Amino acid sequence: MKGVPLEATLRARRDEGRKSLVPYVTGGLREDWPQLLLAMADRGADAIEVGLPFSDPMMDGPTIQEASRLALERVPTQAPCWRTARLDYPCPWWS
Repeated sequence: MKGVPLEATLRARRDEGRKSLVPYVTGGLREDWPQLLLAMADRGADAIEVGLPFSDPMMDGPTIQEASRLALERVPTQAPCWRTARLDYPCPWWS
C-alpha cells in the first residue's frame, strides 16, 4: 500500500474518536531498522516517525542525540534512510 497518506490516516483516527500510536525510530540505528518499521506497523502503529540522523542534533534530547551518533557511526550518511523511503510499508511514516 505505497503512499499511505499520513494526514488522512491521522484525521480518520481522530474522527473515529481514537488516539494514534506514532512511535519514533532513528533511521539507520541498527542494520535491521527497516524491519523495526514493519514490526511497529504489525503491532498497531498508526504512523511511524523516522528520524534522520545528523551530526549536530542539539534540539533533541540525549536519547535521540545518542541514537543519531550511533547511526552515523554505523553508516555515515543518510542514504540508507532515503533508500528505505522507497519501500512499501503498511502504515504511513515520515521524517
